[in-house]
Amino acid sequence: MMYFEQTEHRPPVSHFLFEGPKGLYRMYGWNSFTAKAWLNSAALYVEGHKTFEFKDGTKITWNNQGDQFNNLFLGTLGH
Repeated sequence: MMYFEQTEHRPPVSHFLFEGPKGLYRMYGWNSFTAKAWLNSAALYVEGHKTFEFKDGTKITWNNQGDQFNNLFLGTLGH
């Protein structure tokens, strides 16, 4: 089963829950992002986390990553 909900509008925040077959795993978390653009670069700022829980009790949590792009129009593109 998959459940999604947009919980805020500004900034956009989404929560989610995935439940695997026979309770083998669950994945849940939330996500929000903000994009900024300049003349020759752009950045994506991301907040939130994701968590996997497995039937044996193992739990893995990680944070989202952002992106930075430089020299979009002039020069050597950098990511």
